Amino acid sequence: MNLPEVTSALGSAFNNIGVEHIYLPKMTSMGTYTFGNSSKNKTITLPKLTIVQSNGFVNNTGITQVDLGACT
Repeated sequence: MNLPEVTSALGSAFNNIGVEHIYLPKMTSMGTYTFGNSSKNKTITLPKLTIVQSNGFVNNTGITQVDLGACT
């Protein structure tokens, strides 16, 4: 899934989504449970992400790689 214009996602926006590879190049913030409850996600790339709310990746058991490029 490539969503080049998304800059933020509210809580549960991609919760339980069945996509293996997620690329959101402009996303800078995400809410609670945004990528939660999935076993299908493998890679999530968010190179401009700076804000991660609690439980943003809760119960996401399939992740093998996450790129949070700008996150400190």
